[in-house]
Amino acid sequence: MRVKIVGINYAPETTGIAPYTSGLADGLAARGHRVEVLTGQPHYPQWRR
Repeated sequence: MRVKIVGINYAPETTGIAPYTSGLADGLAARGHRVEVLTGQPHYPQWRR
């Protein structure tokens, strides 16, 4: 089966939904599914003082 996972962040991020989407993708791929992930670039703006 072809699966596309869409999330706001993904591994190697350790926050938010990243641990879950990463684990889901790994688990599905290990079971023989074709997995694609669509996510954004990490963005950590500098806060003004």
